Amino acid sequence: MLAFKRDDDEAVINHLEGICTNLHSVQLTRSRVRDLRELVQCFLSDRSFLIIRDGFARMHQMIQMLLSENSYESIHADQLWMAQCALAARNSFSSDDRLMTDLDEHNSVFLIPLSLSMGSSSPIKRKILARESRRLAKYELETC
Repeated sequence: MLAFKRDDDEAVINHLEGICTNLHSVQLTRSRVRDLRELVQCFLSDRSFLIIRDGFARMHQMIQMLLSENSYESIHADQLWMAQCALAARNSFSSDDRLMTDLDEHNSVFLIPLSLSMGSSSPIKRKILARESRRLAKYELETC
């Protein structure tokens, strides 16, 4: 298993170590400065803020390292923003190799910012959230 971990996840990590044969984690570090940088990047591109925000290079590096050391039949992504990692891993295989990817998405993520935009009294916030919703919907269609 490969997962992000936060500073307060030690109890969860300890529990998973008792269940999983192999457990690898990548520290998830967020900051207002990083979020602002990625928001600017979002506005300069056609990508979703949430997808850009969770595109941690360390996670992609860990996936590549694990794929180079081990053989896998499938990769399971448990949220839409993790699909980019599974797809990058699948794309790193030669055309003769097969790596099944599975996205376990429990709802339509794009509906969350859409709902927030409809409930906002700020016209600027409504536009930003509606834009994020459209980008997530596009990403969801391309990914799934």
